[in-house]
This record gives sequence, structure tokens and C-alpha cells, in this order.
Amino acid sequence: MLEDAGYVAGTERNFSELAHGRRRVTARVLAFESAEGAERYIDWLEGRVSELIGDAEAISGATTSDGGALFVHEPSGCCHFETRLFLGAWRRDATVFTLKVGGQTVRRGLVLRYLSMLDAAV
Repeated sequence: MLEDAGYVAGTERNFSELAHGRRRVTARVLAFESAEGAERYIDWLEGRVSELIGDAEAISGATTSDGGALFVHEPSGCCHFETRLFLGAWRRDATVFTLKVGGQTVRRGLVLRYLSMLDAAV
């Protein structure tokens, strides 16, 4: 899929925190040859959200740039180790940004702040 979309290069950073409840953040920046390739990757990712974070609902109007989406997986209650997971993906021209945030204390407002921070930093 990446080759067909014109993937050029990418980077990933992982962060974790215990001070305010366990949180884990994975940020990715992926470069494609064209905006169309970047959009193709986002379409592919959106079609596989359940494989990446489990059953999830889309949160409308929550990303920071054109061509993006934000999804949330809520714990089902069957496993006390399961936590809320958010997955955001958006693009700026031929660059795709993805952000996965999980943890017991993670809420939408925090995730939106992280989305804005990543978008502004690159």
C-alpha cells in the first residue's frame, strides 16, 4: 500500500507519562510523493481503524488540517486493563500526520491539544 501511494519517508516518536495517570502517545509523520498519495494513505487507514485501535467511533470536525479524521475506542468493561484510545490522521499537502493516544485519563480535550501541537511543530 505504501509503495502504491508513493511513500517516501517517515518518522515515529513515542512518549509515555505516569504522573497524571498512565498515558502513551505515538506520533508519526509520513512523506509521500504527492497530496493524492497522502490522501490515499489516509483513506486506507480510515478503513482499518478497528484493526488498529479496536471498535471505534469517528469524532467529526476534530482534526487540524485538510483530509483528516479522529476516532475513539472506548473500553468495553470486559478487561480492567483496557483503556480509551484515540487515533487521529490528517495531512498537509503530501505529508501525513498520525497520532495515537491512549490511557486511563486521556480525554478528547487533551487529544485535540496534542493534535494542534503536532500540527504546529512540523
